[in-house]
Amino acid sequence: MVILVESAVKLGAGELSALETLLKKKIDGKFTIEAHVNEDILGGLRVTIGSKRIDTSLKGKLEQVKKQLE
Repeated sequence: MVILVESAVKLGAGELSALETLLKKKIDGKFTIEAHVNEDILGGLRVTIGSKRIDTSLKGKLEQVKKQLE
């Protein structure tokens, strides 16, 4: 299984290691992390596991606020 991780800046080895440790506690089986820089998210992370997306990005949070204000 490939887990896609998007961040606004390149993640360091320590950050990737910490993320991998966290994911191992939540996911059964083997996986690899594919990290990409996506400056459009402004900050935070987007993690895609199969069809599931965990969006803690600043852009995602701003979009949620915008929807609430509409």
